[in-house]
Amino acid sequence: MFKPQPLIFDPKVSTSPIIPARHHNYAVGGNLVNAFATGPIGAEDDFWLLALEPPNAEGLAVGPLICANILDAFGRRLLTLERNAPTFNPRGCRVEAAGGRLDVTDARGRGVFHIDVREVRAAECLVSYISGYFKDKNGAVRMETRGPEANPSVVLQGRHGLGLRPDGSIALNKGLTDEEVARVAAMAQAQ
Repeated sequence: MFKPQPLIFDPKVSTSPIIPARHHNYAVGGNLVNAFATGPIGAEDDFWLLALEPPNAEGLAVGPLICANILDAFGRRLLTLERNAPTFNPRGCRVEAAGGRLDVTDARGRGVFHIDVREVRAAECLVSYISGYFKDKNGAVRMETRGPEANPSVVLQGRHGLGLRPDGSIALNKGLTDEEVARVAAMAQAQ
């Protein structure tokens, strides 16, 4: 029969980006992640989005925490968010957070994107479902919603990172530069 052999080295445990956080996660590519980043983080002239794990208050996580630079259909800067608050908004977009939902609309009331937060019993946490269609300055789709309307998931194209570790590093980095990872860590630690 099989006889267990002792390990000749110390076992190592790594953080997996698809292991969800304890209180709040985002649906990305059919997985749950505590945070994700896409695009050239911090650029003023291009699309990027950083979804962070919100602080946990008295055992309950609060809605999504978004930092982003959103472009319009023509590749022009439309809105910049820092922790859900507009910091650049020359065309009067509205950002409303209420009842487990974050809605972003343009000045005419047309939807730019929205996020629904729901409790998912199987995962024992809140999950943010982002619905939107995001292009970069060259017109390439960088983030879009796919899947059933009741359970959408975003798909990331181009450079992105999944999962944010406590030390500010990205668990699964798919092309973000060291400078962009440093910006993600700084935004995550900003209060």
